[in-house]
Formats: sequence, C-alpha cells, structure tokens
Amino acid sequence: GDGILDWIPSPVFVAYNALAREFEGAKPDGKWKYPNSIVCYAYRDREGKPLAALWNYGVREGVSADLSAFEVTDLFGNPLASQVHPVTSSPLYLRPKSADFREQLEKLRLNLARQVTVAKVVRLTGNTLWGGVENNGDSAVKATLGFQGGGFSALRPAVIEAPATVLLAAGGVIFRESVTLTRNAFAVNGEQFALAGLPESTASVSREGDKLIVRLHVADASDAGELGGRQLWETDSAELFFDAAPLFFPGSRPEEYTEETFRVFILPREPAERRVTTWGNAPEIKAEVVSDPKGWSLRLELSVIRGELGFGIKVNDAAAGQKAERSAVWPKTGQLHKDRCNFGIITASQIHLP
Repeated sequence: GDGILDWIPSPVFVAYNALAREFEGAKPDGKWKYPNSIVCYAYRDREGKPLAALWNYGVREGVSADLSAFEVTDLFGNPLASQVHPVTSSPLYLRPKSADFREQLEKLRLNLARQVTVAKVVRLTGNTLWGGVENNGDSAVKATLGFQGGGFSALRPAVIEAPATVLLAAGGVIFRESVTLTRNAFAVNGEQFALAGLPESTASVSREGDKLIVRLHVADASDAGELGGRQLWETDSAELFFDAAPLFFPGSRPEEYTEETFRVFILPREPAERRVTTWGNAPEIKAEVVSDPKGWSLRLELSVIRGELGFGIKVNDAAAGQKAERSAVWPKTGQLHKDRCNFGIITASQIHLP
C-alpha cells in the first residue's frame, strides 16, 4: 500500500540492525555459564574493543543481574541505566566501564525473585497429584505447598525441605501457583485396557521379574503389506511411547521429551529383521509378533522400569498399499508424540493419598 505505516520497520529489522552494528567483524573472546540458565558470550569488536551479550537461554523467570559495572544496551540498541536488570531471553549487550571487564563478568552476581519454583504442569492420576518443585538457590529451603483448582482441593497442605540445586518430584505434593492440570489416564500393573477406535483390541503392561512386558492384541484382518514408501505410522503399526521418569518436571518445558523418553515402532507386516524400530535411548528390546486371520498380537519385552512408568500407545490400520485410515490411542488425552505429559501412568498398584 501507499500508507505511511507501510514504511515503519518491524522490530526484527531493528534488532538485527543493532546486532550487526555491535557484532559485525567481532571475534569470540570468552564464555560464562551461570546458574539458572544464564549465559554470557564475550567478544572483541572490529576495533578490538571488548563487548559481551548476556541472556537467559532457559527462559527462567525472575532472574536479574547487577549490571552497574557495565554500559548496557538492549536488544534494539537502546542505552539502559547501569543498574540491576531482569535477564530474559532477549539479550543485553554489555561494554566495560573499567579495565577489569572479564573479571566483572566472571564474578557477575545473579538475583532470584523467588528461590523455589514450581513446574508449570502437574499430573493428576486417580486422586493423587504429581508435580515438581525446584530449588534454584544455593541453600536448602523449607516450603509449605497447597493446591486448589480444576474442581479439586488438597486434603491437607504438605511441608517439604528442598536441598540446594535438587529437583524434587513427590506424590501428593500440592501447589499454590498458576499451573496446567493434566488429567492422566492410569492403569495398574498387569491390568488390561481397551483401545478405543479398534473394537476388540486390548493392551496391558506388567512387570515380571526383571522384565517389563507389553502385550497387545489388535483386531485387524486387513493386511497393509510391506512399508514401501510410507512412513512408519502410515501402515499397519503400533507406536509405543515410554517415559522412565514421568515424575521428572523440567522447570521451563516439562512437556518436552527427556533422555528417559523413547519410542518403539512395531510393523507386524514387515519381515522379522525390519519389524522393530526405536527412537531415543531405548533399552534392548525383544519383540514377538503373531498373526492370524483376525489380526495380530505382540509380546514386547525390555528391561524393567522401576516405579511409575509413563506409557502411551497408538495403533494404526491401513489397507493394502494405502496410508493408515484409522487409529486407536491410549490414553486419549492429546498428541503423544508432542507432549510426554499426555502419556498415561502405569502404577504398581491403585493410587490413593495416605
């Protein structure tokens, strides 16, 4: 258009302009990682003068730094006062006010608005609420926790002692903070549950000695044939989702897969050597698939996972040579491949608060 507003540069343009002005031709000169996901990179600019960029790569809330020893500009190149500033995901650019620039960066002191933080997601299984409490400071702290909301109230408050720099997860711990409440389906060890969407299809997970056993029966008489050019989930298949630490709640993004999360794909129509595919840090797996005119069954064996187990399953059904046209999922709480907090919970026994 011809309006004058069409000529106003976007904030991205202004930010890149400031970045280029400060750092074009600069050479790296140091790096410092501080607690609570704060990082600083030091450089020498094209004239050999020192400068640095400071930001919060983990989006930890409530962190500030005393920058009184530096000349400070913001993401857009605007000068800021040399004082305490919040440290966020938007970088702050620093230049020295004295000759001891590196020393000032090395001893940079951070401040926390609150030493204890609560994970942004809590998980409800039966009448037990699971959540994470993190002590971000350098000293132990005692905290009283409570919960109310989503139609639920705690039976009583809980008092915990959080050691320094330790992430805690505890059943029945209840919170007073704005969080997302995820209602998780759960099944007792060995209990058989139905897969809605594929009639007469069932699954179970059980601990037997030092093994974890997944049993699956799929009522699917149509054979999709070999994979060909289809994706793993576009043919007859079972996608199994495992989380060996479902009660671990990373502070900023609890929904993301962790090193304890892995996936197993079972392709029952493939030759035995191509029948199992794993994603993530999966343990050694033994899979037995048996087909009959009415469908197929799976017995999957892997090393036992102690304690609560995050688990989900998605079974896909395709016609011969075609992409999957229907599927069955347990639990039906959301997209399992995007959010581990949507997994169901397999427990050793029925869950009840003490």
